[in-house]
Amino acid sequence: MSQTITLKLSDTDAAMLSELSEKEGKTREELVLEALHNYLLCRINNKIISLSPDVFEACSEIIFEPETDKEILDRRQKLMDLKPVWER
Repeated sequence: MSQTITLKLSDTDAAMLSELSEKEGKTREELVLEALHNYLLCRINNKIISLSPDVFEACSEIIFEPETDKEILDRRQKLMDLKPVWER
């Protein structure tokens, strides 16, 4: 059994949903249901967010990929070189 609901979106939300739909190759309904499922799981399971295997893999790549930006690496090194205030 299924139920139909009507959702009124602002022009901005509708445009963003359409853009994401085209980008991901999913229908607007699929995206809304995916977002609703993630939200409900998050609320029910104490803020644990369910990710699809593709999204999980993409997040893992970002998290575990070594940093290559020289500016960020330089800033990290400066932080590492700082003496903690309790050791000064």
